[in-house]
Amino acid sequence: MSYTEQETIDRIASVEIVTGHPRVAIRLIELSKDVDAELEDYSALIEADAGLASRMLALVNSAWFAPTHPVQTVKRAVCTLGLGQVRVVALSHCVASLHKSIKLNKDDSHAMWAASMCKAIAARLICESVEPAHAQEAFTIALLQDLGLALFSAMDQAVIGGVLSDVRLDPAAAAQAEVDAFGMTHAEAGARMAKQLGLPAFYADTIRAHHELPATDAGPQGPIQLACSIAALLPHDIRYWTSHDMQSLRDSLANNDLSWTSLESFMQVIQEEFAVTDEYLNDGVASPDLMECLGYASEENARASTVLVAQNSSLMMGAGKLQAAVDVAEHAKRRAEHRADKDPLTDLFNRSGWDRRAKLSLRQAQSTSSTIGMAFLDLDLFKEINDSHGHQVGDRFLTEVGERIKDAVRAEDLVCRWGGDEFVILFRGADEDSCMDALMRVKSHIESEPIHVERLVLSASTSVGYVVVNAGTSKVELEALLQMADENLYRAKANDRGSIVAAVAS
Repeated sequence: MSYTEQETIDRIASVEIVTGHPRVAIRLIELSKDVDAELEDYSALIEADAGLASRMLALVNSAWFAPTHPVQTVKRAVCTLGLGQVRVVALSHCVASLHKSIKLNKDDSHAMWAASMCKAIAARLICESVEPAHAQEAFTIALLQDLGLALFSAMDQAVIGGVLSDVRLDPAAAAQAEVDAFGMTHAEAGARMAKQLGLPAFYADTIRAHHELPATDAGPQGPIQLACSIAALLPHDIRYWTSHDMQSLRDSLANNDLSWTSLESFMQVIQEEFAVTDEYLNDGVASPDLMECLGYASEENARASTVLVAQNSSLMMGAGKLQAAVDVAEHAKRRAEHRADKDPLTDLFNRSGWDRRAKLSLRQAQSTSSTIGMAFLDLDLFKEINDSHGHQVGDRFLTEVGERIKDAVRAEDLVCRWGGDEFVILFRGADEDSCMDALMRVKSHIESEPIHVERLVLSASTSVGYVVVNAGTSKVELEALLQMADENLYRAKANDRGSIVAAVAS
């Protein structure tokens, strides 16, 4: 069936404003620009939305973040997640709530959320290369600009699904098909929803025009409009992408003097960031492969559909019995992935589990120009314990050391057993003084009391090398941070075992 313009307007007016209101996320962006804003300001804003506060606490205590101690307050959750990720969680919660309000089914909701998140990441990256001060607004608008498509899907999934999956349609034909079916384009519907939600007028105007390049005299808001319009060339539904939009995106990247040498490199950056975001927000659900999407859209003889769902998605759409089997398999997969991230001896993160989380923390610190600390710890003369008492005693000694490190650090710090008797700690948001204080506390926990293994009474001594950087100004990579901390550890062991050697990188 088809809808008149007034029927669609009435449907928009009926959307219930539930928890997760986007104004919370927008206010978070405003706070991030206020140099006088304090942690309590962020916490109070989040606590005003009970649903968002619950989501934040559930996420930060999940297996993905695996805090060393349970996080019980919103203030501590904000510290652990970092302001950049707090904004992402708030906006994702908002989009999920709106999808629920318009009665969008679960599969379509996740597919459209995934597409919107990819566009939001793309818009932020583009805006960062043009006008970094507006990057968060670009992210927010791009995440919300396809709400009209979600509404259309809830109204008549078969019709809008047919439009999205028909890769033969050019943009003008697709827009006309939307008008014929719903009385307006999804861009117009999205703008009307933004207005009803009480978003700033500029947000609604940008959503309305997100398939149009801004005028050359667009003013200070031009970079946001440019970023959102280029990001809009990514697929509306991550399962489908037309070769027309793919080529337009390639041309836009080349013609606007942006930071990427090719469409492929741009897509790879989006894929990497999206995969991490999707993993922790959606509890290990497999991320769609954007590079595969690019390959499909690049085929000269593209077929009527470039479906991107994983091979088992057809099973998930099957009978209830088969769905239950898939659910069990997914649950087992998540358990296995969690185990794969942990060191079996100490239950600290292993290298691979730590590395993914550390890279995310570093990106957050870079986006907010905050400091970050990296420390390498080595147990002095541990080899003598192994040689004198055997590996079984050595293993129990390491397990106790791991417990003492966990007891000494904050919930938001990332602790890893690097290998053998070496440990790595990443301190989020720590300056030089707080990092030194934390490491002195770690050394005290490890060394102040002897370690009892069977009838043995063993002493521990630790050498430490660490570095503190302002991630926003230094733009240092994780590998370089690790190398600097490791070099300082080498100096600590060479000069005087049991010492701490520090450096502050410029």
